[in-house]
Amino acid sequence: MIIFRLLRFFWGSVTVFARSSFLERFLNLCTHAGIKIYRVERHSREEMDFTVPARQFKKLRPIAHRTKTRLRITEKRGFPFLVRRYRKRYALAAGVLLFLAALAFMSCFIWSIDVSGNVEVSDEEILAQLAEEGFVTGIYAGNLDLDTIYQNMLIKNDRLAWIAINIKGSKAFVEVKERVMAPEFVDRENPYDIFARSDGVITALEVYEGEPMVKVGDAVTKGQLLVAGTRTNQFGEMTLHASEAKILAQTARSFKTTVPQIKQEEYYTGEVEKKRTLRIFGLPIKLFLNSGISAAEYDKITNEYDVSIGGQLYLPIQMEVVTYKEKEVFERTLTREEQLLEARGKIGRFAEQKLRGMEVLDSHESVVDNGDSITVRITYDCVEDIGERVRIYPADMPEQQPAA
Repeated sequence: MIIFRLLRFFWGSVTVFARSSFLERFLNLCTHAGIKIYRVERHSREEMDFTVPARQFKKLRPIAHRTKTRLRITEKRGFPFLVRRYRKRYALAAGVLLFLAALAFMSCFIWSIDVSGNVEVSDEEILAQLAEEGFVTGIYAGNLDLDTIYQNMLIKNDRLAWIAINIKGSKAFVEVKERVMAPEFVDRENPYDIFARSDGVITALEVYEGEPMVKVGDAVTKGQLLVAGTRTNQFGEMTLHASEAKILAQTARSFKTTVPQIKQEEYYTGEVEKKRTLRIFGLPIKLFLNSGISAAEYDKITNEYDVSIGGQLYLPIQMEVVTYKEKEVFERTLTREEQLLEARGKIGRFAEQKLRGMEVLDSHESVVDNGDSITVRITYDCVEDIGERVRIYPADMPEQQPAA
């Protein structure tokens, strides 16, 4: 991780060459003493290189004396050694101090906004509404009235039940909780008819209000009146009702797809190109020279890393890494079994969404060979509620004939 590299650079590290007949015992004692040893490279049974934080090097000496280990520093890296090397160059020191002061000042501004907790409401919608409240990248964090932003956001977006903004350094974490929508309101005050939303055969009929126009076993078509909200009494007067019923019917749902015999496939060659861009205060600094890509076909993967101190204080520095993975595209002739398998998979995934909430009784498959492709149709026998309530308006009612 880049943050660990920055911390190691800040504290400094030394690479040490060690020679001893008891290297394993030396390493075990170092671990027991809490010394962080990494990048261990064995050269032989009695020789190795390793790296330790500069501040822990002195702890190695008593352990080396106990295990008769000879140590020799081969390399020094990090900020402390850099300062010591250039300690007499006052202009450079002033520049470093000026940069650190600018970094501390610019950390008081918001340079990155992260949104989490949302499912139905998109990140773009939330960020756009925050921007209307003046909460955008580059704003000074000390001028924010978060309570007002919370209230206005909940008023603007009725799909949000709760929102919170946590600021860590130059990064803002926006956490939201979406509102659980109330169940659909069933209008029982106004008159309604119930019509069939699809063809089928009635398997169960429970009428709670209204006049049933069909019975169990009847075949109905889409748009047919199932339960009437109008009723004529013995005096010839028409009354209106809010029809309500549960009407189950056996229906047939068909889905089809065509799969060609020749299919284009792709695979990764293993060649990878990476281009890094450092963003300081939102300004991009490209860390590469050639902007072109050598691969003709590739997949592009973009990752962004925030620089923070201890994962709590985020600095106005981000590293963007764009990875280009080279791939080659070729044509392959599918067998009939592979075509059928692919077609069934496509239809199955689509039907799983469309038939949600229905009971599937059976399925039937038909295949048509088109020469260079096949067309597969799968019909599902389902049981579903086909009732659809339609409001009755006075203009839709038939005229009543005056009584003789």
